Amino acid sequence: MKTFHSLFAHIIALCLCLTIWTPGIADNYRKYVNPIIGTDNHGHVAVGGGVPFGMVNPGPVEMGEGWDWCSGYNYPDSLILGFSPLHISGSGCSDLGDILVMPVSGEVSKSRGKAERDGSGHFSSFSHNNEKAEAGYYSVVLDRWNIKAEMTATERVAWHRFTWAADEKDPRVIIDLRNAINDVATDCEIFQIDDYTIGGQRTSTGWSPRHTIFFVAKFSQPISKWCVYEDNRLQPGKQLNSTRAFGEAAFDGKTTKQITMALALSPVSVDNAKANLQNECGGQYNFDRVRTTAAEKWENMLSTIKADFFDENHKTIFYTAMYHTMLQPIIYSDTDGSYMGSDGTVHKAPGHTGYTIWSCWDTYRTYHPLATLIYPQLQKDWANSLLNINREQGHLPVWHLMNTETYCMVGISSVPILADMILKGFIETDKQEEAFQAMKNTMMMDYRGLNYMKKYGYVVNSHPESVSLTMEYCLDDWSVAQVAKKLGKTSDYEYFLNRSMGYKKLYDPQTGFMRSLDEKGNFLPAKDFKPNIQTRDYTEGNPWQYLWLAPHDAEGLKELLGGDKIFTARLDSLFNADSDLGSNYTPDIAGMVGQYAHGNEPSHHIGYLYNYAGRQDKTAEIVRKIMTSQYNDTKDGLAGNEDAGQMSAWYVLSAMGLYQVEPCGGRYQFGCPIINKASFKTASGNTFTIVAHNNSAENIHIAKVKLNGKNYKKTYIDYNDINNGGTLEFFMKK
Repeated sequence: MKTFHSLFAHIIALCLCLTIWTPGIADNYRKYVNPIIGTDNHGHVAVGGGVPFGMVNPGPVEMGEGWDWCSGYNYPDSLILGFSPLHISGSGCSDLGDILVMPVSGEVSKSRGKAERDGSGHFSSFSHNNEKAEAGYYSVVLDRWNIKAEMTATERVAWHRFTWAADEKDPRVIIDLRNAINDVATDCEIFQIDDYTIGGQRTSTGWSPRHTIFFVAKFSQPISKWCVYEDNRLQPGKQLNSTRAFGEAAFDGKTTKQITMALALSPVSVDNAKANLQNECGGQYNFDRVRTTAAEKWENMLSTIKADFFDENHKTIFYTAMYHTMLQPIIYSDTDGSYMGSDGTVHKAPGHTGYTIWSCWDTYRTYHPLATLIYPQLQKDWANSLLNINREQGHLPVWHLMNTETYCMVGISSVPILADMILKGFIETDKQEEAFQAMKNTMMMDYRGLNYMKKYGYVVNSHPESVSLTMEYCLDDWSVAQVAKKLGKTSDYEYFLNRSMGYKKLYDPQTGFMRSLDEKGNFLPAKDFKPNIQTRDYTEGNPWQYLWLAPHDAEGLKELLGGDKIFTARLDSLFNADSDLGSNYTPDIAGMVGQYAHGNEPSHHIGYLYNYAGRQDKTAEIVRKIMTSQYNDTKDGLAGNEDAGQMSAWYVLSAMGLYQVEPCGGRYQFGCPIINKASFKTASGNTFTIVAHNNSAENIHIAKVKLNGKNYKKTYIDYNDINNGGTLEFFMKK
């Protein structure tokens, strides 16, 4: 260990001689990433210096609290409480922000504080003029002490570099275990391991009912003095167990003007955090080398799609959107495969890496259909992670965070995700039966209104969010049916297919919308019904938006509404309606185009439904309108919450002219490509290329299509045709 300390310190000393950092890579795609896009208003995007899908994404946690600080960062804020390695990006609920680190000068109050001028806390103001954010790197100057804080990362290790002013005589680093993002610490410990190293753990309850993270912080310079505090009260010794624990490492100001800190995490133990640090860094990296490697990882993943556009702004939006899709899910197992399971015990995942942050209600719609095309190498690990959760908690995840279930949102949306993986061949034959049984058993449970689905074929109106639950469960059931069909399970196929049509029972011909039913199959009187008003029957939406939530049966929905012409007219009415939502609605209903709400996920497939009525021209028009009106390259560049990559995935897939409407199976409808050309390698190892000839801001309609040089008449393409590789050509016109 002493040898490791010596080597670590020697390398950091060499790093201090470097005055200019230049990435040793061809920075062709990463330069188009702007991590600030989506950080203002309701985007909730996290800012940090992580790597693709990494456990850690070290970045700021600001003083602001509330809905727009779900990630810990909201652009209008100007006060930083500390820097955390853990963030959720774009969610509508807040958590994480554990293990806050803050460089300071001299004696500073150990508390959240209220006003910087009265010295009541350890936070600092900052200016966006002194802030830099890029893929794999974040830096900012803390005005209070004129300290430059820089961050980068490997998968499980957050790297910090703090630079004090030349005349600073008392550099210190505070480790804050009390504060985080909207949670409450329930068990914390911090202690000194040796002259260079601090260890500990933080357990908390918040949106995640309970999660524990262990850490090891190794400094490049020896700690001259280590103190522990309970709030602002100095405690004896070098170790403290308290939910209000703070630690402070002081350094020799005569010799220390810059310090590098490697903060390694583990969901299992301090020893595993040490091992993660050793296995990922081995003492052989300095901050600049870690930063260069992080940049290389981003460049490699961003170049998964090689795309050109007729407008350079679209390129920034596109590659920033790709960047957003790689912030989650995050790795949740150690380098030896260990992880904390949903049953509260330690498991090992031999042969695959575990992942967490499963925002399934959002991401089954577009994110995962995109990921099966461009991130095929991750599908096995993701499938195994979902199956591990099923074994440990007894059902597939709803909205899984760290090692606990939040039960957030309606439906069991990991079901279509898993079904899509099976139907596209990402789950091995010997695991398909386990996956099917996991889906079937989950959908046959008696919780969250599923008992009503078994009894009535719909969730009754005495249950909150009954319309939304019914419609989500119907598409979940359809997904189970498709896997049953593939596996030759006829009775299961027929049962779940029949149950998937239950959404039709909710259609009220009198109002023309989906409405809740009681146990006897009766609607409430319609005299006060208003389709633009959200009620307890609808989740983050209103009847206008939920009329269309039958992506598994678009043809059936079309016939239910009256056929092609009426279906088209009803879609027109949606997009042309007054956007008034009344006075009482959830803020998720945003990004309005008529009563279509692009800022929330249940609307995301609707523009593509025109294809089912033979009006692909109208799909092209509305999809291009959404792309250009709801996305831009500013800090407020998203229509609503990023939601773990879903909002950005819609743009990436739609920009290539594709969208999977059905929840699983891989039938990608044609929309309106905004690229000139895009290529990516598929799971088969072949390259699939999309070309949009004569594309422009005016030429938004598809005149004709060719696949591999032959005329193509369908308004969709199947996954297998994409996976086989080849060239899809769109010929655009006004």
